[in-house]
Amino acid sequence: YNITDIMWLIDYYRNGVTFSSLRPFCLAWTYIDFAVFISITFLVAWASIERHILIFHQNFISTKTKRLVVHYLPMIIFGGYPFIYYFVIFFILPCSLSINNKKTRCGLTNCAYENGSTGLYDGIVNNILPIFSIIIFSLALIVRVWYNKYRMGQRFQWKKYRKMTFQLLSISAIYFVLLFPSMLLLTAYSAGLSNSTGADFYSGSLYFSYFVTLLVPFVCIFSFPKLRAVHTVRPDIVTVDHLIGTRKAGLLPAVQ
Repeated sequence: YNITDIMWLIDYYRNGVTFSSLRPFCLAWTYIDFAVFISITFLVAWASIERHILIFHQNFISTKTKRLVVHYLPMIIFGGYPFIYYFVIFFILPCSLSINNKKTRCGLTNCAYENGSTGLYDGIVNNILPIFSIIIFSLALIVRVWYNKYRMGQRFQWKKYRKMTFQLLSISAIYFVLLFPSMLLLTAYSAGLSNSTGADFYSGSLYFSYFVTLLVPFVCIFSFPKLRAVHTVRPDIVTVDHLIGTRKAGLLPAVQ
């Protein structure tokens, strides 16, 4: 997603026109943007729900069959559904919009919203609900862990759970601040709100929504110090004594 859609968007914002005005390219760009982004959002939403299962209901994944049904099957469904849905929207259903290389994705984005009911479904089911799921279940997990400690008479040590709290609050904030405003307005437009209402705010919020996929991986890395340490690049430090010793060794005659 970042090496295709984001790179094409950067090129568009730099030049003011799309990378190509060929309809197959424009359709592929639009399809990748919608399908991959929504698939990521659904998977993050499911991960927010599955954390509750992994922590409080481990009996749900105690066997291979249960793991298949509870863990792998939902990932396949939520990850694959957007690709099927938007394939139908952009490649099977007719779209009367013409190519306009002065708009992002050649102006074909509105193919998903030409039909009011389809646009409303896309806004609510594919955008609003996953975002709410991420926020609600992430915050609920923090409260649930705290309440479980309180009920058992144990002290909730914020230091012990700071990594989990940081990750959940950060991801919730990213989706709520960067993605939710634009998706809420988009859904309202599909429901009949005039496109002139909040048009400037919508354009700005839509631009910031692209930072979601860029920031979430960094949040996850910072939450796991071991993972961060593995991928940290550090320069090799060679002491002066070591260099001198190496040079002297190179000057010694070889032993016959």
